[in-house]
Amino acid sequence: MADLAITNLTAQVAALTALVAQVAQLNQTTKSVNLQPFDGEAKEVVAFISAVEANYNANSWNDDRVPDDRLTANVTHTPEQVYAKSYAQVNKIAGFLRKSAAIWWQNLPRKPLTWQDTEPITAQVANHHRPGYPAIPAQEGLRELLIAKFRSSAHIAEAKK
Repeated sequence: MADLAITNLTAQVAALTALVAQVAQLNQTTKSVNLQPFDGEAKEVVAFISAVEANYNANSWNDDRVPDDRLTANVTHTPEQVYAKSYAQVNKIAGFLRKSAAIWWQNLPRKPLTWQDTEPITAQVANHHRPGYPAIPAQEGLRELLIAKFRSSAHIAEAKK
């Protein structure tokens, strides 16, 4: 009887420790994001990307997925939840898109999960000991999507000289 109580208590302490770690990570202090709005002008895209990357470095952002031990066991998570922190960062950046860039973002059928491109993730079935999520295919990040959409062919030709 005492062994069962100790085992249950140990499991509860482990779950509480994981929860506290999650809350601590989510409440990390970040510096403010300093970006000029991006209107979708080809001549502005390189400067905008450079500014975003400077903010990524200043805020210690990354595009890492949420580790399995920080996701809830026995729950199937969406790709947005698997990449929760980077997805929030990408959406924060999207708040600086204006004019044609903002319209492009609104009409984008599948929002990027990260700033950089992602690697594919194999599906995992949820059970009592681990979280679940669907297969997440490799995806272009916001950086590459901005370059592909807004960088002019004239600018690319000039850079190749």
